Amino acid sequence: DQVVRRLQEIRQRAQEEGGAMQASRPIWPMIVLRSPKGWTGPDALNGKRIEGFWRSHQVPLPNPKQDPAQLQQLEAWLKSYRPGELFDDGGKLRPELQALSPSGTQRMGSNPHANVGLLRHELPELRERVLNVVKLFALTQPSEHPHGLSDRDFDTLFTTDRPVLFNFHGYPWLIHRLTYRRRNHANFHVRGYKEKGNINTPLELAMNNQIDRFSLVIDVIDRVPGLRSRAAHIKEQMKESILANRAYAHEHGMDAPEISNWQWSTAVQTELA
Repeated sequence: DQVVRRLQEIRQRAQEEGGAMQASRPIWPMIVLRSPKGWTGPDALNGKRIEGFWRSHQVPLPNPKQDPAQLQQLEAWLKSYRPGELFDDGGKLRPELQALSPSGTQRMGSNPHANVGLLRHELPELRERVLNVVKLFALTQPSEHPHGLSDRDFDTLFTTDRPVLFNFHGYPWLIHRLTYRRRNHANFHVRGYKEKGNINTPLELAMNNQIDRFSLVIDVIDRVPGLRSRAAHIKEQMKESILANRAYAHEHGMDAPEISNWQWSTAVQTELA
């Protein structure tokens, strides 16, 4: 209740000061819950402690298929979450709970603060250029590969003094190797696969490697001169979106529908062939 009252005070003060863009940056309240590691799981297995111990970092019940005692523990563990109160007999989320989900622009993917449309909406003076690099060897000199761009053409596309954020599906070092002799190489910041992730949703895997839409917005704010202070609130919103999407993936085992079904809006793109 105390935190809710504090949030209401912050909101009212922002409205009195003319909105979020003019309001002073508040100190947000925080609730910290300290719980033992492995809480709600098995307390122990074969006399060895699990909850609140290092074994909770492992698979707590490694062999429920062949060990009836472990299977019984697993069943009790899962039933402790009372799934019957959440799902119907067909395994679907109960309608009264589904009705609690936000709709319209309150959905994460439909909110410009969450789908990265906020950069154009809140920072209209920011000029950006989107290039689709179809052939990687176009990044190197023509003396190294027949597909390579001349320095003049490369500088025309990537400029000679502006920050370049390169989002790549492979290892980042490859892009640096291809562009190390270019004039603007010092301003290249490459995001790519960092061998992070396991059994994840597509967005969660992208977030683990910082190639997701939210992390890229943070990179833009950090690297475009003059944006750090003016766009600090957007950066915090991006961090919150990462946490919210990660929590959704952990709870549902998939990305939110507004993320999975999201589509690019109409935009002019230049392909680097």
